[in-house]
Formats: sequence, C-alpha cells, structure tokens
Amino acid sequence: MTNRSPSLTIVSMTKQLGYDSNSTDELLSVDQAMARLKQVQHHLFGLFVERRKARDPLMPTRLQSHVLESVREHGETSTSEVAEILNISVPTASQLVNTMVQRGWLTRETEASDRRRHRIGLTDQGASMVVAESRKRTARIAALLTELSPQERTALVSLAERIQAIWANIDNQSPDQEGSSSDGIG
Repeated sequence: MTNRSPSLTIVSMTKQLGYDSNSTDELLSVDQAMARLKQVQHHLFGLFVERRKARDPLMPTRLQSHVLESVREHGETSTSEVAEILNISVPTASQLVNTMVQRGWLTRETEASDRRRHRIGLTDQGASMVVAESRKRTARIAALLTELSPQERTALVSLAERIQAIWANIDNQSPDQEGSSSDGIG
C-alpha cells in the first residue's frame, strides 16, 4: 500500500468536512504551491504577528516575549547571543533590550572582565511576564488546534517539522549550492 502525502489527506478531510479549500486531489507543482501559499500568507502571518490594536501597550510585544523567553531558557546572556537565538540583527536586539530594561523587564550589567560586554537577565517582573504571555499563547494555540482533527494536527506538525528541517538545510548551504537541494527546493 502506498502512503499518500499529508497534503492530500488534509485536502480530502477538508472536503469531507465541507470546507471550500479550492483544492483538487491532484498534487501541486512548486509554482502552484507558491501561488496558493501567497494567497493565504497574510492570514497565516496574522496568526503569528500581533495586531497593534489588540495588544495591551503595557504588555510585551511578541518579539519582546521571545526575548524574555530566550533569557529565561538560556539564563543570563548577551545582546549578541539574543540576536543569534532570535535570528535578528544585533542593533535590533540592542534596541529591544534597551526598551525592555527601561520597562523593568530585563537587567543589564557590565561584565567585569570586558566592560564592552553586558549580561542580560530577567527581573521578577520580566519573569512573571514570561509566564503570563506563555499561558496566553498556549491558550490561543490550543484553541486553534482544537478546531483541527487529530489527523490534521498530526499532518500539520509533521509538515511544520519537515519545513523546519528543509529551511535549516537551505540556510546551511553555501551560496553556490543554493537551488541544488535534493528536495527540489530552491
């Protein structure tokens, strides 16, 4: 028995559930998949990027929440380490850290061995923000996942993990290797 791709399973399930997915049971080419992804991109982007009007200005933004989580997870760290963890530029990380120090969520202390370097840590207020934001995000994601069947959740996670692995592979390729992936991506 041949395994069908997870995308076909999702298409079949969405049709059975009565959703108009504008899909057929045919496999998509890369160009067709790109066109379809572009159609839904702004909706998907909205799942991960906060809406300014909906955000409490006294609470951290999503990026600030990621900084708080990173510092909690990794312990005291430097601004350049925050930038590396979040895959953002050092100036962007520095600006984020400065704002978060001003708001009382992070501490910044100069290292005794190298006065050019600073160690970033969580304040008690920052630690409680991490917990509160994590609970809110977990509740939102759980609400989203509840709307999916177990099969759809499994397919979603499997595809997300696969995309993450492919993306990491692409990021690790040298410029002269781009476009030569064995997965046909590039």
